[in-house]
Amino acid sequence: MKPVRQLIIHHTSLTQPEQLTMVNESHRRLGYPISELGYYVAYHFVIGTTGKIVQTRGVDERTLHTSNTTVANESISIVLAGNFEINKPTEAQLESLRSLYRTLYKRFDIEHTAGHLHTKPTSCPGKYLLEAIDDMLNPEKITQFQVSRYYTPVPNQLEYYRDTYEEDFKVNCLNDCFVTASGYRLSDKDIAKVAACPPEYKFGTKIDLDGYGVITCIDRGSAIVKNRLDLWLGYGEAALLKLKTTPAGLLNGKVIYTP
Repeated sequence: MKPVRQLIIHHTSLTQPEQLTMVNESHRRLGYPISELGYYVAYHFVIGTTGKIVQTRGVDERTLHTSNTTVANESISIVLAGNFEINKPTEAQLESLRSLYRTLYKRFDIEHTAGHLHTKPTSCPGKYLLEAIDDMLNPEKITQFQVSRYYTPVPNQLEYYRDTYEEDFKVNCLNDCFVTASGYRLSDKDIAKVAACPPEYKFGTKIDLDGYGVITCIDRGSAIVKNRLDLWLGYGEAALLKLKTTPAGLLNGKVIYTP
C-alpha cells in the first residue's frame, strides 16, 4: 500500500440536516466495500453540519473516493455535509475541518491538500468551501507572528507579575480588565483562544496559530503593531503559571477567516 501523500476534501452535495445515514446507504448501493469501522462510506471522515466528526474508515484503508486511482491510492479523504455550490459551510464545520487537518498533517507526511475538483473534472467540494479553505490549499500563505501573552490580574493574589495588583492592572487593563477594546467580555472559554491584534486585523479575524490552534482577534494595544499578537491566558495566579509554560516568540500562523 502506498504511503499517504495527499488530503482530499469533498462535499456531499446534499442539503438535508442529517446526511451520514443517507451517504452510507447510497455508497452501499454503489458497491463500496464495508470498512473496518462498519461503514460503506467511501470517505475516511465525515463532518456534519454541527461540526461533529465521524471516522468512517481506517486511515490505512483505500477506496475510490475519486476516480483518479493514483490519488485515491495515496490519500485520506474528508467530506463535509452540504452543497457548497449553493450554501456556505458552517463555522463549526470549518473549525472541525481545521482541527482534523492539523491532526492529520502532524501524523502523516502529507505533501499537499486538494479539493476533489483538483483530481478530476467536478464541482466538488463547491465554490464556497474552496473559498473558505484557501489557506489549506495554499500553504505558502503562512505568516510569522511575534507572539506575546498577557493576563488579567485579580485582587488578593499571592503573587503578581509586576509585584502589585495596581502595576499589573495599569499594564494589562483599560478600566475593566475583562472587557476588550471590541467590547467583548472575556470568560474561561477564551483562555488561550483570543488575542490583541494589530489594527489591520479586523475584530473577529481568526488565525490558526502554531502551538495554540485557532485564535480570534478581539482586542487592541498601543504596542500591538505589525505582526505581533498578544494572547490572553486568563486571570489570576493560574494565568501567571501559563505565562511561564506556553509558547511565545516567533510562531507560524495563517489567517483562516476575515469578517
